[in-house]
Amino acid sequence: MATAAFGQPTVADKIIAQVGNKIILQSEVNEQYVQDKAAYGSLPDNYKCYVLYTLMSQQILVEQAVRDSVIVTDEEVESILDQRIRYWLGEYGSREALEAASGRTIYQLKDDFRPVFRDKTIAERMQAQVMEHVKITPAEINAFFNKIPTDSLPLYPAIVEMGQIVIKPDVNPEIDKLAKEKLEGIRKDIVDGGKSFQSMAGIYSMDPGSKDNGGELDINRKEFDPQVVAAAFRLQPGEISPVFKSSFGYHIVQMVRRMGEEARIRHILIIPEITNYDLQQSMKKLDSVRADLLSGKLNFQEAVGKYSNDDQSKMTGGMVVHPETG
Repeated sequence: MATAAFGQPTVADKIIAQVGNKIILQSEVNEQYVQDKAAYGSLPDNYKCYVLYTLMSQQILVEQAVRDSVIVTDEEVESILDQRIRYWLGEYGSREALEAASGRTIYQLKDDFRPVFRDKTIAERMQAQVMEHVKITPAEINAFFNKIPTDSLPLYPAIVEMGQIVIKPDVNPEIDKLAKEKLEGIRKDIVDGGKSFQSMAGIYSMDPGSKDNGGELDINRKEFDPQVVAAAFRLQPGEISPVFKSSFGYHIVQMVRRMGEEARIRHILIIPEITNYDLQQSMKKLDSVRADLLSGKLNFQEAVGKYSNDDQSKMTGGMVVHPETG
């Protein structure tokens, strides 16, 4: 759960274990406990002991990996970080919402979590190397687990294979037109009327992650909405874009400064509202698709191809892919 990774209160820290030159802090155990509780619900009373044991075991493997020259490249760590960032972006819906919830930029999040994922990856590789030549039979495994009292077994979440058909409501054309016209009026007030971009963003922008900051945010060519990136990187500092549309709604963008592949911009977002009628139309369509599936007129993959308008799951025949494991 991404939500559990952010916003935790600061606590007085103390060292509770040391493995080689690596110390393990009380805050690390507490944070992992909070994340697991959010993900799994109720946990055993001694769960923090289990977390500490896991952290120590991981670090023992990391220490051994150093001695055995087990290597994890920077590229591998960056790939894992990118996968995790994409997962969090999916959870929060946008870069702005993620950064607002965490209180950190994408780059700060990567800096914070890079050593965590490096150690975890090294430990996993070392463990695989240690276990490579271990031979054990299914009968031996069953005998071992049958000796464990049921109430001592750890909790694991259910694992399922899942597909989905998504029909996103279409915005009424008149409402879509009104949203665009509203933003065109705001742009005119800024360009011709001399109004401050920052103040207009604070009043009108529907982006909760940037409106309180005068619409300012940092973007990167590789990790941001492509329509916003394309519009922003055409601008010189101080210039304001025409009104354009992205998957989120209508935008205007002002370039603040460019830094190679990165830039700081101001933007104002107006999102066309979806009416109850639009929602009901999508629900009716989904009810109809469900009826065809139950009657056998369509199989699931055919229904996904014909009706689903979610680009990500449509490319996988509707199957939902875990962002970290694939």
